[in-house]
Formats: sequence, C-alpha cells, structure tokens
Amino acid sequence: TKSLSIERHISGPSVAAGPGLADVTDAQGGGATDPLAAFRELLDLNALFDYLDTPKRAVDCFPPLFSREIGPGSLGLATGETLAHLNCLLWRRHIRRTVDDDGVCWYVQDPDTMATEED
Repeated sequence: TKSLSIERHISGPSVAAGPGLADVTDAQGGGATDPLAAFRELLDLNALFDYLDTPKRAVDCFPPLFSREIGPGSLGLATGETLAHLNCLLWRRHIRRTVDDDGVCWYVQDPDTMATEED
C-alpha cells in the first residue's frame, strides 16, 4: 500500500503561519492547544487515500474517517466532512473524481500524481 506524505502537507513554516490556523477547534468544539495535532487527528487523509484503492462514492468513504456507524441523523454532516477530505485530496492531486451517467461522483487514487513516502 502506498501512503501519502501528509506530514509535509500539514507541518512546516508555511502551514504553521497560515491564516486562521489559530482558530482550529477540536472535535468537542474546544480550542485546540496544538492545531497541527488537531489536523492529524481529525483529518486522516492517509487512511482515506489508502481506502480509495478502488473507485468509491463519498458515502462509501465513511469507514476510514468515522469510528461509529453513520445513521440518518448524522448522514448530512458526515457526508460534508467526507467531501471536505476528498476535496483536499483532489486539490493536492492525489485522487481523481469521475462522474458517471447518473451524475454520481466516484473517487479513486491517482497513482500518476500522488506523493509517496518514497519521494
């Protein structure tokens, strides 16, 4: 399994100095004492990337991001958070999105443009 080099994307001077980083909150809504640690904990991009070894819809991507079952009451929030993670990977060109004839988006690893630990 190839993994992304996420550390270089969420650490370092360019990220630490980024706007709004001081406003990161933890999952319980409190202020994060270490914003980068909060990102590492909340945004498990490596797990999501590894999970996308075959094409999946956003709603298929809940398992690597959430430890509990997603029910009707949390479906909208979970889908929004999942799309944010997928869009981050898309923006970084680590995954591809295709749209089928029914208008459904499918996401999959992009082996041609991904950054790996070996890089």
